[in-house]
Amino acid sequence: MNGFLLCEPNLRKSTFDPNHCYATDVIAQMEVMISNKKLSVDEHHSDQLMAFMALAKGTSRIRTIKPLSLHCQTLVQLLPMFNKGINIKCTDEEETVLIEIQGIGLEME
Repeated sequence: MNGFLLCEPNLRKSTFDPNHCYATDVIAQMEVMISNKKLSVDEHHSDQLMAFMALAKGTSRIRTIKPLSLHCQTLVQLLPMFNKGINIKCTDEEETVLIEIQGIGLEME
């Protein structure tokens, strides 16, 4: 084969297949993100926002692509352990997941 093969290993798979072109997986995810007008953030940014959502006042919502990243899954379990006032609800939809976090309303003095 001439040229190069764009590949990105999916770390959630137990083994890496050098014969599989992971670019098709990335393209499929990008198509979902572009076509879904309700989608807020991709899977790599959602976990970065969750801690701030937990600190905010009221309910914060983001919609991300399925499946939830391992980082997000960990934060869903971990954040309520820091403060009992943090409530997290994840709702599966067709191609997305809605993450709703009731924050603690932290205020700077």
